[in-house]
Amino acid sequence: MELHNFAPDFDPTHPQVQQLVHNLQPTHITFLPDAHLGPTAPVGFAARTTRVCPSVIGGDAGCGFLMLEVKPVRVDFQALQEFLERVVPFQETPVHTVTVVQEFFEFAMSITQCPNTPTFSEFTTRRKRFEYQFRSSIQLSSLGSGNHFVEIGRSSTSGMMAVTVHSGSRNAGQAVYQQFQQVCQVFALHGVKCQTALFTKLLDEIHAGNQVHLPILLQGPFKRAVSARFRGGTPTALSLLRTTTIEEEQQLVLPDEYVPLYRETVEFLTIVAHVNRAAIALQIRNYLGMELLSSITGPHNFIRGDILRKGSQAADGKFIVALNCRDGILVCQSSTIESAPHGSGRAGKKTELKHIPDEGEAGDVVRFWRGYNEGPGGYKDSTAAIQAIKAMGIDIVDRVMPLFSYKRGK
Repeated sequence: MELHNFAPDFDPTHPQVQQLVHNLQPTHITFLPDAHLGPTAPVGFAARTTRVCPSVIGGDAGCGFLMLEVKPVRVDFQALQEFLERVVPFQETPVHTVTVVQEFFEFAMSITQCPNTPTFSEFTTRRKRFEYQFRSSIQLSSLGSGNHFVEIGRSSTSGMMAVTVHSGSRNAGQAVYQQFQQVCQVFALHGVKCQTALFTKLLDEIHAGNQVHLPILLQGPFKRAVSARFRGGTPTALSLLRTTTIEEEQQLVLPDEYVPLYRETVEFLTIVAHVNRAAIALQIRNYLGMELLSSITGPHNFIRGDILRKGSQAADGKFIVALNCRDGILVCQSSTIESAPHGSGRAGKKTELKHIPDEGEAGDVVRFWRGYNEGPGGYKDSTAAIQAIKAMGIDIVDRVMPLFSYKRGK
């Protein structure tokens, strides 16, 4: 295995890294300058592998950036904040007509070329199939919490303005993660690879009077099969089904026969996440009457071919690196590398960064939405991050400084 580490403060011998390497068995892995430990696996790396651990991609497959370069306009930021509260709800699933969804989709496809770009009809058909399979709705115009944001900024070189959105696949991504992680748990504990075999084993255990401690996919056909089998006794039978003692987010390898379905699903979620970001950006552009000049977009949490990226983006063409919503967003390009970081990196694990700043703490220019739990101080030093980025052979061609930063938190 070939390993490269561009993060000066990251330890590639940490047990979490060793577990990652053991599970993925990559032929090549690169840790970017923003690499740090995560709840389950490191964040900020690219690996070449044919194996899959659902907990590595996690619950936000397709997460990425979209930046629109626009001509300057006057902005009432208080009014913009109120507008975003209406059209980009925090937890609710926005409801849109087919016409509006098609507008979102066509705008998204016009500013990027996704591999195997679908038509709107194909996207709609695939969306319906996904929502039936995973019992989860596709959310469009949904921001999320954590480090997801909407930012209005100004270019340091051209004076043009920029609208940047950082978001992912939202509830759909979480549903996919949970279902495939349960498959991993069942296989890790019992060597059971399919729902039919698990169902048979479950019945044997219940008929023997044993307490059953098996994680199962209580969705769709399997749930209906359990209900039909026990009929009036369903509640009693289902009460025997307990979750496993394996931690939900533990790194577990997905059985080979499930890998093609997982990869295909993550590829679809990558398109969904892009349409979601485009929906938010388009509504802001229309609301403010902005004239679009150009765009930069790309995911940093996905699988494509044999390349897995977790907090890492492809360094083809222009790409952006978000520092901390206070010190700006870097517009970059490189002709010498294949992978690039997506930010300055957290200063610690996400669960450790529960700092809640007062509104306006970052100064008069940047305004953080109340309840946001990850202030700029929760990220690595921007100056050091920029030095590390340049040391990789990345050219910084612009720096977009924030005028308005909008985030939501629990």
